[in-house]
Amino acid sequence: MLIRILKGTGIALLSIGALIAGVYGYMYYQVQSRINQKYVVQAPVLNIRYDSAQLAYGERLAIVKGCRDCHGDDMGGKVFVDDPGLGLLIGKNLTKGKGGLPNDYSTEDWVLALKHGIRRDGKTLLFMPSYEFTHLSEEDMSAIIAYAQSLQPVDRELPDHNLKPLQLHTSLDKLGDCG
Repeated sequence: MLIRILKGTGIALLSIGALIAGVYGYMYYQVQSRINQKYVVQAPVLNIRYDSAQLAYGERLAIVKGCRDCHGDDMGGKVFVDDPGLGLLIGKNLTKGKGGLPNDYSTEDWVLALKHGIRRDGKTLLFMPSYEFTHLSEEDMSAIIAYAQSLQPVDRELPDHNLKPLQLHTSLDKLGDCG
């Protein structure tokens, strides 16, 4: 009788373990598929003005839209989540300083990131809340981009993302410009 109970318990535990492994594998596959999916989007051409009123308006919008919550008060990037269960999530340095955006980061690249949540190679920016920006008018989008492009360089190199739930280890370079 005891052997039958132990055998049944073992089979149940193995079945539960196999189910958990299957769910984990499926989730891992889904996340990797989304990370590596490429999108083709034609970004609209924006008329960017850099006058003081436009820059002030862009700064206000960046504050209201929460850009500083993830990228820091100086937009030089920061760790915005450091949780043992979730992992280490980094807001990219959005300036042209060391560890920041490349010098050839264009207005089109900004539009792709803000409006569509994708980087210049068409892959998803994992933590970019583009839903906050997608419905902005061209004037508002232009103001945010003008403000961001006018930022003083901040030299700040940040660690890599480290997503714990699925043990995804992805560097900032792989995630893209705003990830």
